[in-house]
Amino acid sequence: PTHKRAVVLVIDALRFDFLSPHPPEPPSPYHHNVLRLPQELTAANPTHSFLFEMFSDPPTTTLQRLKGITTGSLPTFIDMGSNFGGSSISEDSFIGQLQAAGKKVGLHT
Repeated sequence: PTHKRAVVLVIDALRFDFLSPHPPEPPSPYHHNVLRLPQELTAANPTHSFLFEMFSDPPTTTLQRLKGITTGSLPTFIDMGSNFGGSSISEDSFIGQLQAAGKKVGLHT
């Protein structure tokens, strides 16, 4: 391992240009550089932090996207049905791999 700890922060439905240090064309004062702390932390610690933009194809529901991020799989239309009642992900995921390796994992909503 290259690091002892990792924090993965997922903010659902946040526009990337709120965080991005590079403005889109044409730039908007209402959207660009609204939340500066994440980009300041990344600029101050480039070996410990990075920002990336994720593009989602429809349909987009929160559970589908989280399942895609944690498992690396492509969400399906079937996953939409369990969006409000999902309790676990049965596929292999980085969270399951961390637990199997004896690492502490905490999830907060």
